Amino acid sequence: MYPQTHFAFGLLFIVILGIFTTLSPLALFIILASSILIDVDHWMIYVKEKKDLSIKKAYRWLVDAEKAKLSGMTGTRSVPNHNADKHKRQGRKFLCIFHTIEFFILMFIFSFFSQIIFYITVGCSFHFFLDLVYTYIYMGESRKPVSIIGSFLASK
Repeated sequence: MYPQTHFAFGLLFIVILGIFTTLSPLALFIILASSILIDVDHWMIYVKEKKDLSIKKAYRWLVDAEKAKLSGMTGTRSVPNHNADKHKRQGRKFLCIFHTIEFFILMFIFSFFSQIIFYITVGCSFHFFLDLVYTYIYMGESRKPVSIIGSFLASK
């Protein structure tokens, strides 16, 4: 899902939260920002792969990869064409560390000690929910929570 889509849904989400809760404008801003900025791990993959810090080039690279993945589909709930996926090089899958179950567990635990981290966790959880819906609708699969430990054990 693209950042502008996350922004639009995030904005709708915080408007609803603002109407039905007593959260401060700062809390709502933190939720919105974290629902978008969690995708910095995608940029980190680009930096690692391309040895380039350009956010603009990273965005284009990731958009092209997403289009290639979706163009390999024959319809909703089809099997994707993994040969077209630029995120899979020589059989490797890249792990987005901020989209892992371990990250969410840590954020959940730290949420008990910091209100700001709680708001960040709410925003990240909303982002992840949107990613799950997007993946199911456009790729016909339910994304299982990715695990750093699971990925490490699978690579052994």
